[in-house]
Amino acid sequence: MKLRGLIEIGDTSACLLIAVIVAAAFYPSLFNGFTNFDDNAYLTANPLVRSLAPENIRRIFTTTRPHTVFSPLVTLSFALEYQAWGLRPAGFHAVNLLLHVLNAILVFFLIRGISRSRGAAFFTGLLFAIHPLRVESVAWITERKDLLFAFFLLLALLFYVRYLKKGAGRDYLATLLMFALAVLAKMSALVLPAALLLMDWKFEARISRRRWLEKIPFAVILIVYGISSWSSLQAFSMHDPGGPPSVMLGNSIRLIPFYLQKTFWPSRLSAHYPTDMRFFMPPLWLSLLPAFVVIGGSFMALKGSRRECLWGWGFFLLTLLPAFGVIWHFFPAANRYSYLPAVGLSYITVLVILAIRKAFLRWRAAGIICLFLAFSCLALLGTITFRRCQTWKDSLTLWNDVIGKYPMIPLAYNNRALALRDAGLLDEAVADYTRAIELLPDGGFLWNRGMARLSQNQEKEAATDFHAAILADARYFRMYCGMMIHRRGAEGHERAIAMGRRVLASRPDARIHFQLAELFARSRRWPETEYHLQEAARLEPGAGEYRRALRSFLQARGRSGDQ
Repeated sequence: MKLRGLIEIGDTSACLLIAVIVAAAFYPSLFNGFTNFDDNAYLTANPLVRSLAPENIRRIFTTTRPHTVFSPLVTLSFALEYQAWGLRPAGFHAVNLLLHVLNAILVFFLIRGISRSRGAAFFTGLLFAIHPLRVESVAWITERKDLLFAFFLLLALLFYVRYLKKGAGRDYLATLLMFALAVLAKMSALVLPAALLLMDWKFEARISRRRWLEKIPFAVILIVYGISSWSSLQAFSMHDPGGPPSVMLGNSIRLIPFYLQKTFWPSRLSAHYPTDMRFFMPPLWLSLLPAFVVIGGSFMALKGSRRECLWGWGFFLLTLLPAFGVIWHFFPAANRYSYLPAVGLSYITVLVILAIRKAFLRWRAAGIICLFLAFSCLALLGTITFRRCQTWKDSLTLWNDVIGKYPMIPLAYNNRALALRDAGLLDEAVADYTRAIELLPDGGFLWNRGMARLSQNQEKEAATDFHAAILADARYFRMYCGMMIHRRGAEGHERAIAMGRRVLASRPDARIHFQLAELFARSRRWPETEYHLQEAARLEPGAGEYRRALRSFLQARGRSGDQ
C-alpha cells in the first residue's frame, strides 16, 4: 500500500482507523480491576460518588481534600457511572478508553488544523495514542483526571484555532468555557493561556496587543481557581516526599531527558519511580547529552520547518511545566505527566520521519525501508502497550511489577502489603510492611503493620507499632482511640489512655493532650480533663480550638473561663 493512498484517505476514515487501532492496543485494560493506588480514595471508598442528590453535587463542587486536590468533574463523572453500573470496574475502564480514543481523534484534528497535512495529523494522533507511556493514564481508573482535562483542553485549542482563522466570537467563548471545564478536571490545565499564546505566535508570527488582552478572562479564571484552591494546594504540598527544593530543582532538570528517554526507548516503565531520580537515571551530563542531540537533530532535520519544530517543542515544554513543581511537589517523575506533552513530541517525531522519507524519495528502496521501519515501530509500541495494560490487572500485579524494577520504593511494599492483607496473607503482608519501614520509617507504614499484627493476635507487637506510628504523627492517636474503643469498649478506653500517657512520656504534644481530655471527659473524670485541656492550650497558645474547649469546660464547671 502506497503512503500517498494512506495519507489521502478522508478525515472520517482516518479517525475510524485511529479509533480501531487504539481500542485494540488498550483492549486488555477492559478486564482489569481496581487497584489500591488511589482508586479507593477517589472512587471505591469515596462517599461523594454514591449519590447524585443536589446536596451531594454541591459538596462535589465545594469540597477540597488534600489527598485528591480539587477535581470535581472527575468525581462527578464517577458518580454518574456509579449510578449506571455500581462498582463494576469494567464500566469505568471502558469510559477511560473511550475518552482516550476521543483524545486521539482531537489530536488528529488539532494537528490537521496546525499543519494542514492529513498524513502528519494521522501519524501524530496514532503515535500519541498507542505509546506505552499512555497506559498509566488509561488503565489506571484514578487517572480519569488526565483524560478528562486533556479532552476539554484539546477542545479549547481546536476552538481557538478556528477563532484565529475565522474570528467568530462564539469560538472564543467556547474556548473560555472549555478552559473552565478543563481546570475543574485537573489543575494542570492552568497552562492553557500560555499554550494559546503559543498558538498566536504559530499563526500570526507575532503576538499583538489585542491577543494579550484576549487572555485576561483566562487569567481571571486562573486567579479565581488559585484562590479557591489555595488551602488544598498547601495541604497537598505538606505531604511532599520529594525532599528540599534543591532536590526538586535537580529532578526538574532531569525530567526532560527522562521523558525523551522513555518516549524513544520505553523500557523499565513503572507505575511509580523513586522520588530521587538519581536512583534510576544516569549522571546528569550523560542524561543531558542525548537530550541535546535529539533536540538539535530535530532542528537540523526540519530546517525548512523551524516554526513547526518550535511549536512542537514549545507545546511539549509548556504542558510539562506542572511536572517541574511550579504549582506543587509530589512525585517528580511519572508516566502520566507525559500525557498532554506527548502531543508536541509526537508531532516533532512524525515531522522528522516524514522529512527523512522525503529526503530519500529519489531512492525508492530507501523510502520503502524508512516507511517499513516507521510502521514496525508503531506496531512494536502498540504491542508493548497491549502487554503493559495487563500490569494494571490488580494491586498485586501492579506492585510486583514496580518492586521487580525498583526495589527501593517503600510505598510499593506498603501497597503490596495492603493487597496481601486483603487476600488474607498476613505473614507476607507483615514482611512487606517491615521492608517498607526499613526503607522509610513512616507513621502510616507503622500503623498498617500494627493493624496486620493485630489481625494475627500479636497484640504486644501491634502496640509497639502503634506507639511508633503515633510518635511519628500524632493524628494516629485519634485513630487508635477510636479503634480500641470500638474493639474492646471500656477496656479499650483505658488502653487508649495508657497509650496516650506512654506517648506523652516520650514527648509533649498538644494533640495528644486534647484527645486525652476527650477520653477523660467521657468517663467524667474532670480533674484529668481539665489538666489535659490546660496542657493543650499551654503547648499551642495560638490554637483557638484548644482555648475555646478549655473555656467551655471551665464555664460548664461553674468557673471563670478567663485564662
